[in-house]
Amino acid sequence: MQRGLGVNLVRSKNTEIAHLNRNISHNSVYILFHVREQAGNEDSKLCGVFSTEMKAMDASQQLQVVPGFRDFPNGFIIDEYLVDKVFWTEGFGFED
Repeated sequence: MQRGLGVNLVRSKNTEIAHLNRNISHNSVYILFHVREQAGNEDSKLCGVFSTEMKAMDASQQLQVVPGFRDFPNGFIIDEYLVDKVFWTEGFGFED
């Protein structure tokens, strides 16, 4: 986990395979989520899709002053995804 400017940059299990060399960013998008946990419940919001990680970080900084987000400033997560690639290939996880 990398932390900077109040933003948690996390690569989830589903995006580990999408973690790419930064030199080919034109094939990537950066998804900005906000996740907060309260009383054992998780509330996640898709905040935006960006062409660069820096633009996603800038957006998270802008949102940190918005009501609700400002109460959970460390809940921002940026995931990098390769475009034109299927990421969920294992079904729903239920036994057939």
